[in-house]
Amino acid sequence: MLGKLLKYEFKSTSRVLWFLYAGLIIVSLLFGLVMRFQLDFDAKPTGSLDFELLPSGGGVIMTILITALTLIWFLLVYAIFITTTVVIVMRFYKNMLGGEGYLMHTLPVKTSSLILSKFITAFCWMVIAGIVVAISTLILGLTSGVIGQIQKTVGWSAVVEGLKYGFGMIGVNGWSLILLIIISTASTIIMYYACMAIGNLANNHKFLFSVLAYVGIQIVLSIIVTVASIVGSSSIGNASDVGIIMTYNTWSLLLIQLVMGVGGFFLTNYLLSKKLNLA
Repeated sequence: MLGKLLKYEFKSTSRVLWFLYAGLIIVSLLFGLVMRFQLDFDAKPTGSLDFELLPSGGGVIMTILITALTLIWFLLVYAIFITTTVVIVMRFYKNMLGGEGYLMHTLPVKTSSLILSKFITAFCWMVIAGIVVAISTLILGLTSGVIGQIQKTVGWSAVVEGLKYGFGMIGVNGWSLILLIIISTASTIIMYYACMAIGNLANNHKFLFSVLAYVGIQIVLSIIVTVASIVGSSSIGNASDVGIIMTYNTWSLLLIQLVMGVGGFFLTNYLLSKKLNLA
């Protein structure tokens, strides 16, 4: 049954997102080609045939075009993550706590399975959004020639060693950072659900109370993270050892996010199972 729920969720949430993903890829390709043209043009000597064929004011036109494409690219990246978040929130709210909730909660499925189907779908869309942005950045780097220039200038081995050295200086390795991003993303989605479930307890202005619950939880979470960081820093003998402090903070934050995510899931499941209020 979970498989059917996931199939339905993906179908219902994909209508808008795929257009944004396709738009970002197309803009990245166009942006990269324009940058490549500009870089190749700048490399040509004055008085060459190509230079002379460029219409008057061409430099200004290229500057405006590159500026516009830069703005559009960043706006699309921003829109992808914002739209994905909005789709995640509104899909859960309408489908589980709104008018559609009367039908959803009559299905012969456990509430935990309904929540899990929403969560898996939302998490997958967040991951896909990140992958699409990464691919678009790669396309931009390849088509513009920037990546090729880096390869010719310093080589990939030097770049990799530089990244390893940088992460090592602050005591964070790539795997712990990736794990933190994954768990933080999952925990954030679950907290959206938990806050909406808390807001659902109110008889009026449920969405407003959901927002207030989210703000309250974020304040508490910030306090917990700050206290954990202070305690960790004070317990480390040499406070100037940035690497040890950063390692401690990374794993502390990872543990806090994990606890918040698991706790949020059980809280959401309890409230929707025992305290559901669709009035």
